[in-house]
Amino acid sequence: MKTRKLIQSLAAGAIAVTFASGAFAMMDLGTQAQQGATADRVIKLDTGSKYLTVYHGEIATIVSGGKAFTWRFDTLGTPSFGLAEIAPRDFNAGAVRVYVHPSPNELSGG
Repeated sequence: MKTRKLIQSLAAGAIAVTFASGAFAMMDLGTQAQQGATADRVIKLDTGSKYLTVYHGEIATIVSGGKAFTWRFDTLGTPSFGLAEIAPRDFNAGAVRVYVHPSPNELSGG
């Protein structure tokens, strides 16, 4: 009986850790830019785009098919992810991959 309770407790703990780490992963991708924030640059995707490259901390407006959204890439060490993970539902992100590089300031120690 004690073994069964132990297994149930371990399973519940594993599930809790899985959900907690999943929620933390969402925070790793940055945040939607504040209303009125000025983008560092505009990235235009076309139908053949497979990836886009941004810098950590950069604010970018991403445009595709007449839709756009602005995102701040404070990724907390996440080097790449699918654009669909952050794009609005009506934005056709397809299979575009986002690659996040350290900012020039981070590389120079500034």
